[in-house]
Amino acid sequence: MTGSKLTRARPLIAQVQAGNVYLVEGGWNSALLREWDAWSATDGETDDQVDAGADAYDELVNHTQSRPRVRVA
Repeated sequence: MTGSKLTRARPLIAQVQAGNVYLVEGGWNSALLREWDAWSATDGETDDQVDAGADAYDELVNHTQSRPRVRVA
């Protein structure tokens, strides 16, 4: 995916705002949510987890169908 960090994050942000994204409960939840909040408040200064989330969302939505499926036993 190309474009600015905001451009790359917009599809995931839209799904979060629509209530379509859930987090698996874990010790990392607070840190992730704090970084997203800080990122939105500072125009992207703290963004490692934001970038990772946006890239993961893009992979899941746009690329998984084209890859061969591997069965894990």
